[in-house]
This record gives sequence, C-alpha cells and structure tokens, in this order.
Amino acid sequence: MAKLSADASHDKMKFLTKSRFEVYLESSMNDAFDPSKELTPDKLREKLDKPITHYWINSSHNTYLTGDQLKSHSSTGMYMEVLAQGCRCLELDIWDGDKDDNTPIPIITHGGTLTSKIKFEDVVKAINMFLTQNPNCYPLILSLENHCSIPYQDQMTLIMKKVFGERLYIPHPFDLDYLPSPENLRGKVVLKGKKESGIDMDEDEEEIDERSSHSIESSLEALMMNSSNSLGSIPELVKRSESGNTEIPRHPIEITSQLQGKAFRISNEAPLSYSDRKLLPRAEEFADEENDRLLNSKQMSMKTVQTVDTQHVKIAPSLAEITLFHGTRHKSWEQSNAMPTHHMHSFNDSKVSQRLCRQGIENIGNWMKYNSSRMSRLYPSGLRYKSSNFNPLLGWSTGSQLIALNFQTTDEFMHVNHGRFRQYGGCGYIPRPITSFLSRNGTISRDREVLLKIRVMSGSRLPKPHGTYSGDCISPYVKVSVHDVTIDKVGAREVTKTCKTQAIKGNGLNPFWDHHDFFEFIIKRKSVAILLFTVHNESDDAFIACSSIPISCLRLGYRSVKLFDAWHRRSGAFAFASLLVEIEMYDHQKYKKAEEAARQKRRTAGPRFISLD
Repeated sequence: MAKLSADASHDKMKFLTKSRFEVYLESSMNDAFDPSKELTPDKLREKLDKPITHYWINSSHNTYLTGDQLKSHSSTGMYMEVLAQGCRCLELDIWDGDKDDNTPIPIITHGGTLTSKIKFEDVVKAINMFLTQNPNCYPLILSLENHCSIPYQDQMTLIMKKVFGERLYIPHPFDLDYLPSPENLRGKVVLKGKKESGIDMDEDEEEIDERSSHSIESSLEALMMNSSNSLGSIPELVKRSESGNTEIPRHPIEITSQLQGKAFRISNEAPLSYSDRKLLPRAEEFADEENDRLLNSKQMSMKTVQTVDTQHVKIAPSLAEITLFHGTRHKSWEQSNAMPTHHMHSFNDSKVSQRLCRQGIENIGNWMKYNSSRMSRLYPSGLRYKSSNFNPLLGWSTGSQLIALNFQTTDEFMHVNHGRFRQYGGCGYIPRPITSFLSRNGTISRDREVLLKIRVMSGSRLPKPHGTYSGDCISPYVKVSVHDVTIDKVGAREVTKTCKTQAIKGNGLNPFWDHHDFFEFIIKRKSVAILLFTVHNESDDAFIACSSIPISCLRLGYRSVKLFDAWHRRSGAFAFASLLVEIEMYDHQKYKKAEEAARQKRRTAGPRFISLD
C-alpha cells in the first residue's frame, strides 16, 4: 500500500485511487508467479544442501551449435548465452584437431557433419570468464563427449587444470559413494565423461547414439549434397514415411562419405554385404516411431560401416582422475541399481518414450528407484537434425535430473523449460518434488487432482513480432496450454491441453477480451505440470511473446502475467508487456462433489413461483 499510495492520508485510510490500483494490477507485486519462490541466498543454501541427485538441473544439448545439427555454425558465444539463461549443464563434443609445434589442439564440433569447428581451449576460457563474473553460482557440469586420442585427452586435462585452477572439482574417494550437494559444489566445475582409465571401455548409450546419429546425419547430408541423383529430398522422405509410403524409387547410385575414419553408405544393396567389416546398424533403436518405417525399409538401408577396433574407447588416466560422473550403458535395472552412485545413464528421448515410459508401471518404478540415488541424462534423438526439442515433463516426472535441450531452438518445449527454472532466482537447480521419488513402500507417489480455471481478461503494451517497432498494428490472440503427465498401469504419458482466445483486431496496446467463460484444465501431477501462455498475431500466427509458470508456483485471483520474448528476455519492447488474467484452482474431487450437490439441490427444490399480489 505504502509503495502505491500518493500521500499519507491514503495510507491511513487504507485504500488506493483507481489509477494506482491499475498500476498495482500490472506491477510485480501482483505477479501470477509466486514471489516466495524467489528465495534469498540464505534460503537457497537450506534448499540446496541435499545430494545432487535430488535436483532438476537446467541442461543443454550440443551447446556449441547455433542452428541445425548438420551444417550450422559452432560458437563459443553460445556457451555464454545459455549460461546467462540459467543453464548449468553444458555439452562439449571434443575431437582431435591439428597440432601447433607438436602440441595437440582439441576442437569442438559435431563430428561427421558440416558444422564448423571451434577450439576446446576457447570454450573453457569462456566458461571460466562466466565463473569469474559469477563466483558463487551453483556448480557447472561439463558433459564431455570425448572422441579424442590419448595425447589430445592429456592436453584437454592440462587446459582445464590451467584455466579453471581451483574451480575444477577433483573427486575424492568418498565422493564415489556419497555424491556432494549443489551447495558444497558452489563455484565449481564438475566433469561427466568416462571414469575408468587406461583400459578399453564398452560404449555407453550416448556414445552409441552419437555414432548412430553421425551415420544418419552424414547420410542426410549426402542426400542434400547430391539432390539431383539422390533418393529424394529430406522433406519428401519424411513425408513418405509419415504417410506410410516407404516405396522409394530405385536408382543405381551409391553415396559414400568418408569421415573420421568411418564410411557411411546409402544404397540398395542387401544388408551384410560387406564381408570384410562389421556392420553396426543402430539407427532403428534410436529412431522416432514415425521414422522407423523409413529407416528400416527394404528399399533404403542406412548402415554405419565401421572397423571392429573402434568399438572401444580408451580413457587417459589424467582425464579420468578429474572426472566425477562415469557414463555407463544400461543393461538391466538389477545391474543399474547395484552400480556405484557416481555411475550414470544417458538415454535419448525416443528411447524414453518408447521403452522407459510405455512398458508398464513396474518399469517406471525401477527407473524412479535408479534416479533416487544416481544421475541420469536425457537428450534429443539423433534424428532431430533440425534441432527440435522434446517434451521434458516425462523425464522430470520420473526423476531424471538432466533433461538436455537445444537452447538454440526457441520452441514450445524450450519455453516450458524456461518456466521450470524460473524458481530459485534462476540458479539452475530445482529440488525434485516428492512425486518424482518412489514412496517408502515402493509405490509411485501421486498428487491430488486439481481443477485449474483461467480467464484471459486483457493485455498491455504487447509488442510486434520479434519486438520490431514498425509495421501494421497487430491483432493478438492468446493460447493457454497446460503440459502435464499421467502415470498409470500402462506407463507414463504426456498430457497437453490448449485453449485459445479470439483475436482482438488492430490493438496491441491494450486489448480487452470481453468474455466471461473460463478455460478449464484437469491437472494430474500438480508438482510437475507447467502453465504456458503464448501470444500470437492473427494475420500470420507469428509468435509475439510468452510466459511459462509451474502450476506449483501460481497465485490465485486477478493476476498479472509478465511476458517474455522467444529467448526468455524481458527487455526493450518486452519490458512492460503483460496479460491480466483471473486464476482459480480447486481440489477436483471436492469440486465435483460440490457441483453434484448443487445440481441435486436444484432438482429437489422444484419450480419457483412469483406472487403477483
């Protein structure tokens, strides 16, 4: 009150003038996002003192890429960009580069593609610059996709020790049994990679998928580069697959691309026709369901032809010594749940949706048990060559800590991720809710169903698409979506419902939606679900602005929803953009009983008569 009242007399009378009440409605004090979730440093320390497995961690996939997975630029600046957005797990895809006076120069690139290369050392220096500016930030996890020979691995170790200095976390023997907390690791750099040293190690899931995706991507690249004689353009191939038509015209062609010592071939030869080499056809294991028919069709065979001696990866002892998390391959839940706590699994999103979350509740229970004391990382399938993202809610709801997304793609699921990590001041770490753990008796915990009712009332200072200052007046409409998950005997499934307002013609300054109906959403898992507002222009459906809020962070009543640009920034033309909404939330079962009681009362009351006397 005191902040908004013009003079002392208003304070004593405890009321606001109309103009100041309007200011209050749009102010941060009336934000739909609960300000109590923005914790002070002291409160953060209390919340972030459990083992690191107890937290969701904001994570990036192929952090260095600025665009697609095939031919976009690699950029050191992307690391600074995602760190500024609150990301705390970064990926570095490292390969042997050139040598300078016999000194190895490790590089970062997406192997087997046309993406450009950047120096590993430059990336490490950029990350250290962020730590210098933010010395008290919670730990940065570097996911090292290591494709380097031993001399280059030794050089990587030297670079990290020299640049990071004391910030580089070197695990002690006791850490291998009890993982430290984010609070204990504050200001540190933690490495994920391979822990065992000096011996040949079987590939983990992510390495296999990387190898497979490099094969697919190189094949797609070859198709694009040889479009005049190829099997068809990528959109055409995808269209055929989605329509179920896998008949591909036969042409007497063979496309071969020799990259990183591996030969990638697309041809109509019979499988296993190369007697002198071992075939590793892994693509179908990691394909989306819609693409399986295409990849496995008899007319088109995508194969990774690879010599046997590249199936194992040897790890330099110097690098193993400074690595905390050891990536291992999942073989069975019995083996996985008996592994040391510093061992961790990685799965692509296709495997999660097809194998982890659609094989019954027992399988989900094993997955959640594993995540209670060990780390797991989920990442986009190798077939997402356009850098699209997947819905992270399945992973969050079943306890995965690291859901790695393509930050360069500002799609709906990236907005959902930004909403999740708005809590705790954007520090990148969110305590997992109790529902993401198994209960003490080994059952899956559940939230009480709630009914969420949303009414969009008005908007204020809505910018033009892309924040431009010129062009025609916009005709905005608002989409309201709830992203949720349901878990039953069949498995875990994504549940998304979207409602839309009508467009307000030619008014982005102060549009008003004159309707009294609420959008209604039944929410199964309140602790995980996300509410997403997106504003669009009617003429071309262009994205204007958005806001994403965890259901557990909502405030009820008449509230202001702050809007952000596609990169989740609130500046420039977006600095004052907002929506005014009305929010109601009820226990769903109690609400249904109350409605039924009201209907029964109306039925038994009988007709009402009005006396005219």
